[in-house]
Amino acid sequence: MNKDLSKLEGINRVINQLLIHENMNDKERLLEYIRSKSNGKFDLRWADLKGMRLLYSNLSNVNFEFADLSGADLTNCYMEGVNLSSVDLTGAKMVNCDLTKACLDYSIFEGADLSNACLKGASLNRANLSGAILENADFSDADFEEAVLVNTDFRNSTITGVEFEQANITGALFPYVKEI
Repeated sequence: MNKDLSKLEGINRVINQLLIHENMNDKERLLEYIRSKSNGKFDLRWADLKGMRLLYSNLSNVNFEFADLSGADLTNCYMEGVNLSSVDLTGAKMVNCDLTKACLDYSIFEGADLSNACLKGASLNRANLSGAILENADFSDADFEEAVLVNTDFRNSTITGVEFEQANITGALFPYVKEI
């Protein structure tokens, strides 16, 4: 096994053990350390971050693949290029987040608040945004291939250049489209 990979796996085991701890102050201190030392190259795959308050954090390029961020508060986070694929973001607050070029494939955003979020060039393939709040979000050049967008309201969002190939848009509302 690669020495660096072994070291990373060991670090992740320690981090995940600390993140499971019930004391939120310990979790917050650990995440503050990660943010200050990671330079956006930290691996938090499979981490249990339910309900975490990560407001105003620079989490760009962090790998959260398969993590649980349900109910987390990510308000005003800078997350350009972040990997949030296969992440549970149910009920997460992501107001004013910069998710430019983020990978959000297979993620669950049911009931998440993405108001004023920037998702330019983001990949949301097979993501589920049913019931998500998208007020004034910018999805320019985003890819929603096979995404579940049932009853999603895009009316006050920017969707220029968006790909909706094979997406389920049943009941979705789009800007400048009149009901027939």
